[in-house]
Amino acid sequence: MAAQRKRRKVTWPKMNKDDIPLRNVIGEYLQYHDGLNHSPKTIRWYSDILFALGGFLGTKAQLADLTVPRLRAYQSHLRSRRLDDGRPLSDESLHDHARGIRTFLSWLHREGYLDEDLARRIDLPRVGTKELEVLTEEELTRLFQHLPLGDDQGCRNAAIVTLMVDCGLRLSEVAGLDVDDVDLEDGLVRVLGKSRRQEQVPFGSFTRTVLRRWIQHYRPYFADGTPELFPSPYGGRLSMEGIKSMVQRLAERSGIERLHPHLLRHTAATRLLANGCDLHTVQRILRHRNVATTTRYLHLLHSDVQEKMRTFSPMDRLQRRVVGASR
Repeated sequence: MAAQRKRRKVTWPKMNKDDIPLRNVIGEYLQYHDGLNHSPKTIRWYSDILFALGGFLGTKAQLADLTVPRLRAYQSHLRSRRLDDGRPLSDESLHDHARGIRTFLSWLHREGYLDEDLARRIDLPRVGTKELEVLTEEELTRLFQHLPLGDDQGCRNAAIVTLMVDCGLRLSEVAGLDVDDVDLEDGLVRVLGKSRRQEQVPFGSFTRTVLRRWIQHYRPYFADGTPELFPSPYGGRLSMEGIKSMVQRLAERSGIERLHPHLLRHTAATRLLANGCDLHTVQRILRHRNVATTTRYLHLLHSDVQEKMRTFSPMDRLQRRVVGASR
């Protein structure tokens, strides 16, 4: 009788993983982010970055191809790459690619796919501090001169813009709103944020007026029983691209060429601070995880601080007493 061979015990740490296809592991990594309830936009961001790396390494790339020299060669490739209009990738794009790849490499190390944490050997390109832009009060006034409440399209557009300026809502958040998310009585809008967390954001009396007119008078002509706060004239939900196009047309009509949806969110943060709202309340309204993100807007208040100093200067208010006491 032939002797049975004893099967060797195979353990994950000792298993050879070099020949595992890279695209399979990338797919598992994207499922990991989906399991963490990260937004589709975040998952798409990682997908674009990692499959671009996979394309550089080759369609048959394996884990063994993830070496420091090849990863650095990919970074050099990105630096030499040109866009369709001939421009190189921006410093921000290069930084994003490096950051996405480093996060992926750290995960591979934690999960035991790589023995070494290669992320520590991949440098992040430097990115200069990007100065944020906001709309001035004069520009905001001019903007709303082109958002008449006397017709359905003007009122709809005004409702979108006021939610962005008053509440600091993101483009994706506005596009995803249903009519049931708006509480006109308490002045609150329920928002599904970046991490799919539902949060209540307050709005002011002007936004309430615009939303009430849109919801109660104009929207019924478009909604036809559908839940969307902003239905498309062609059926379904008004998409993010549809809102972008509306803002672009508004930029052309108002003459504010630099207008874009996220500029309205920047403006919301700055106006809140300029009007006396404290930093941590602004953080909560904008739903920033870290207050350091909110502090980026403080440097934009220079002119407002100057004006308030002229009004509230401690020494100016004491001037009469000081001068009188010195005589």
